[in-house]
Amino acid sequence: MEVKLAGQLWIAGAADESRRTLKQAQESAQDVSLPEVTASVEFGFATLARADGDLAEARSRLTAAVAALGKGAAAPQFHAMICTTRGLVEGQAGDLVRAGELHAQAIRTAVGSNDAPVVALTLVGFADLALRQGDPARAARLLGASVGVRGSADLSLPDAGRLEREARAALGDPGFEAAYAEGLPATAATAIATAGLSD
Repeated sequence: MEVKLAGQLWIAGAADESRRTLKQAQESAQDVSLPEVTASVEFGFATLARADGDLAEARSRLTAAVAALGKGAAAPQFHAMICTTRGLVEGQAGDLVRAGELHAQAIRTAVGSNDAPVVALTLVGFADLALRQGDPARAARLLGASVGVRGSADLSLPDAGRLEREARAALGDPGFEAAYAEGLPATAATAIATAGLSD
């Protein structure tokens, strides 16, 4: 809960409070000493590092999160979230091939979990990749698909807002809206195909 609170504080613009809350979560995790709790804290630090553009720190924290998960049981949704974030980091670093591999792994794990919001999150990862590949129309469709799968927009995803702004700037409002609408009929069952992958 402290990690989630830290994330929400970050989105709200309270960066200092967010970091303090995350450090408090780290202390709590050390007391509890459960692998999934440690992984959650590392994921929280990775998310802030990526937002700051510190990709080396983000990679290091994500590696630590994966290592912690290897020592205990964790929900597949969390594995998918970590994998998506790793894909976003590699995309930001310019390794689009590796980013694509990670996003593919993330969406397959998410679909297997039958968790629509997490599937929707992985589609945002694919939208990021599409935009980095120079295809804003595909990015807009994938953003629409993410909302279609989830059933509503997820305002807790800063990446979605950033991608929408960039895709709109590239396509214009009518072009963005048309492409976005094409993605809305997507469901969790069609998400893998929507992402351009085979089952």
